[in-house]
Amino acid sequence: MGKLQWATIGLCLVGGCGIAGGNNDLRPTEVSLASAATLGQAAQIALSAMSGSGSVQCANVVTSCADYPCEGEVQITYGAGCPLPLGGEAIGTTTVTGTWMSGEEASLDFTFTDVRVGDRGAVVASATTIDASRNGQITTIEFTGSRAVARGGVALAGATVWDVMIDDMGTPDDPSDDSYTIDGSNTAAGGVSATVISVDMVVLTAECRANPVAGEVRITESGLTNIRTDTLTFHAACDGMAELETTLGGPDPVELDFLDEE
Repeated sequence: MGKLQWATIGLCLVGGCGIAGGNNDLRPTEVSLASAATLGQAAQIALSAMSGSGSVQCANVVTSCADYPCEGEVQITYGAGCPLPLGGEAIGTTTVTGTWMSGEEASLDFTFTDVRVGDRGAVVASATTIDASRNGQITTIEFTGSRAVARGGVALAGATVWDVMIDDMGTPDDPSDDSYTIDGSNTAAGGVSATVISVDMVVLTAECRANPVAGEVRITESGLTNIRTDTLTFHAACDGMAELETTLGGPDPVELDFLDEE
């Protein structure tokens, strides 16, 4: 178990889950990790910008907040100074609004507007009531699947929790060098099958936007007569790949995709 609290997120393909086929579907895992990292980045930028400690790259404080609790707004404009943690240099904007309880703690809402990497979109569209807090150079967020809306054919759902830790590396004004640690698990049921996804200490660094560089995801799917478990292990090489070991064999290299399918 990772050092962050284990969590559970309801996450299932729109149209249901099933045990038919060879390997478990990796798309829910890709969408989950990309959504968690993108929300964590936006929260870190918003908290740093609102603190008034300095100018934060890509951030504009629309409504300042100093007499707590109070309502505030920060607009993030993506560019070279704040690439997506998984995906790289992006364009578009995110509007972050919410209630700041102090300079280090807030409950935030996010609206992502045409956030794109090249001709591909970011996977997350919006989120509401995301708890964010900061202690020194570490920002943490918690969010439930029911509070985040993804794009495309995968929907986040359920009243369970992801934990994301963002380390600003001592430069809160520069989100381009941040690192991320993601923990959680997912339980989803559909028809006669159930799927459990466990995410253990998945690490993202500024040196690689193509894939996580450490940690693993275990995907277990059970039906009426059989159980299948796949393990997705991330490696230090920045090649957009991971190693997938399945119930039926492996490990084998698999290509990862953390942007919207269009």
